Amino acid sequence: MMFLKISLPILLICMWAAPASAVLHWQPAPSSKDNMQHQRMAHKSFILVDGQGAYTHLIHPDLKKDPLLDTEQHFAVKPTGKNNYHALIAQRTTSQGTETAVRYPYFHGRPTGFSPSKLTDHAKFDFEIIPMPLAREHWKYTANQEASFQLRFKGKPLAKQSIQVTTSQGTAFDLKTDSKGMLSFIIPDDFSEVKVGQRKNPKIEFLLHAQTTQNNHHYQSSFSSFYVVDPNHWRSLPWGFVALFFGMMIGLLIHFKYRNIKKGKR
Repeated sequence: MMFLKISLPILLICMWAAPASAVLHWQPAPSSKDNMQHQRMAHKSFILVDGQGAYTHLIHPDLKKDPLLDTEQHFAVKPTGKNNYHALIAQRTTSQGTETAVRYPYFHGRPTGFSPSKLTDHAKFDFEIIPMPLAREHWKYTANQEASFQLRFKGKPLAKQSIQVTTSQGTAFDLKTDSKGMLSFIIPDDFSEVKVGQRKNPKIEFLLHAQTTQNNHHYQSSFSSFYVVDPNHWRSLPWGFVALFFGMMIGLLIHFKYRNIKKGKR
């Protein structure tokens, strides 16, 4: 399958064309000392940006649904006891059209036996951005790596549709889906500062936003997630020294072995 690919050197890096608050989307709430995200069984907090009047719920890996209760668009989502990705869902319909937002947080718990594709393929809205595939627990969205998505309307791919990609660092660019509704792009390497060790580099948010008009009805949909620093930034130098050290040791061993052989022949 041929995807539309955008390489990093030709990405247009500029200020956001519109403030993120103009788009209905999920983003993580600032973490506190009382609820650190590394605590496996802790609740996870999210904010629904521009979420006034939106209906929200959580879909489990087995597609069970739970309503979400918010405090001024702030959601403390408790673990369901099921190990896998879940889907945060928001939808709002007004006289201007329908807006939807999805995000896939991971919760720990007992194994469910379901693949994340069961959740992503499940029709959640008429108009939806589908990750192809969803980044798994041990494979995060990472700067300088490719991410692929499909745009669908009522379960069918939408070709030649525009999607805007923005990051919390201020990077913004537009893409179009191919004939099969697919798009693929390299996640921007726009970390302002990189420290040694992935955990020392804060995660960055990216947002996909698409719009379409079908049967005189306007639709908007968003997908949001985080991405992490390219580990090659901080692995390359230490591993280079390691490789150099072992190369020197092997070279010395060969040298002394060859010298001993020559001495034995005399």
